[in-house]
Amino acid sequence: MLESTIIVDGRDHLMGRLASVVAKELLAGQHVVVVRCEELCVSGSIVRNRVKWEQFRRKKMNTNPRKGPYHFKSPARMFWRTVRGMVNHMAPRGAAALGRLSTFEGIPHPYDKQKRKVVPAALRIIRLRPGRNFTVLGDLASSVGWKHGDLLKQLEEKRKTKSAAFYAKKKAAALLKDKATKAANLSAVSAVLSESGGPHNDMEHVQTFNLPSFVASPDNTPPVPSQPLLLDVLVGFLPSVTKHPSAPPTGMNQSNVALLSPSLIVSEKHLMLAIALAHKRKSNDLQKALCSTISGTNNMEKSVQDFQPAWKRTEDGLAPPQPIIVVAVKSTKEDFETYLTSISKSSPSSLSSFLSSELSAELGEDKRRRICKAYKITDQEREISSLEDAVICRIATKDVVR
Repeated sequence: MLESTIIVDGRDHLMGRLASVVAKELLAGQHVVVVRCEELCVSGSIVRNRVKWEQFRRKKMNTNPRKGPYHFKSPARMFWRTVRGMVNHMAPRGAAALGRLSTFEGIPHPYDKQKRKVVPAALRIIRLRPGRNFTVLGDLASSVGWKHGDLLKQLEEKRKTKSAAFYAKKKAAALLKDKATKAANLSAVSAVLSESGGPHNDMEHVQTFNLPSFVASPDNTPPVPSQPLLLDVLVGFLPSVTKHPSAPPTGMNQSNVALLSPSLIVSEKHLMLAIALAHKRKSNDLQKALCSTISGTNNMEKSVQDFQPAWKRTEDGLAPPQPIIVVAVKSTKEDFETYLTSISKSSPSSLSSFLSSELSAELGEDKRRRICKAYKITDQEREISSLEDAVICRIATKDVVR
C-alpha cells in the first residue's frame, strides 16, 4: 500500500543505488522527497570523479549548445538527473513518475519536522567495502562550480540547533509521562481491558510459552483462571525430539504450526520480533512465513534451509533434530501441551538459558561467526553494538523501502 509521501534522508547513501530504488517507487506511483542530497556519496576518489565530470561537461550540441545537454552543478539536480536516466521520462508514464520526485539540499521546511527514512539497500556502510575511496556529492559539486555550500552549512547548523532544543523538550516531557505512568495504579483498568480484548499492539499478541508455566502478559495482568485460555501465539522449546511430528491435535491447524531450529537464533527477543512480523502477515503457511521473517535474506529456499529443523536419514530411519522450537498460532494450552508430548518424551526447558549458554565466549564463537555470515554483519558493527542488536536491526529493516 502506497504512503502519501516518503521522505528519504540521503545522508551517506550511494547515489546510484538510491536512485534505482527511488525510480522503482516513482514508477509504482509513490511520491518521494529526497533531502540532504549534498551528503550523498559516490564510489571512487574525488580526483577520479572530477575527471569523469569534466568528460561529461564537454558533451554538448555542436550547432547550438544552449539546447543541451545541461550540466547541473547542484547536488539535488545531479541526483534528479540520475533518477531521470532510470525512468522513461519521454513517455507519459515516466514524465508523471518524475513529477512525483522532489530533491533538496539540506532539510527545508516542512520536511525538518517530519519523519525521514533510510534505504538499507543503498547505505554506503553496508554496500561499499571498508577502506574503499568515496566522494561526497557536495564536495564534488563545490569543486565544479556550485557556490552555495557555505550558506547551506550555516542553515543546517541553525536547523540542528532548533532540532536539538525540540528533542530535549520532547525527552523531558516523555520522562514526566513515564513517571506519571509508574505512579498511577491502573490494575483495575487493565483487568477490564484484558477481558474486552484490547487495546494492544502487534507485540502484545506474542506471548512466550516456557513450560511448565506461561509468562505474564506485557501489562503484567495474569490470565483469569475461570475463563478459557486462548492465546494468539504459543512458543515451546524442546531440548530433544523423539519422533517425527505428525498431524497436530484436532484443535490445532497444520498450517498454523511451525518448527524451528535454534542454530541461528540469538535471543528470545530476536524470536519474538520474527513471530510478530510473521503473525502480522496473516499467511496461510506459518512455517514459511516465520522462516522468511527471521532470516537475514529474502531467498525463501535459503531461509528454510537455515531455520527449518533438518531430519537426517539413517539406516534406522529419520534421525530427529536436537533441539527444536515449536510455535503455534491460536491454539489452546491443552492442545499445545498434547502436541509437545506427542513428539518428545523429555520435559521442555528454558529457551533463554539454552541461548545464553550457546552464545557464551567458550561455546559460541563458531555460532557467532555463522550468525554474522548469515545476517551479513561486519566487524565494525560488532565493535559498536551487540550481536543481538545487529541481528534484530537486520530483520526489522528487511521490509523497509528498498
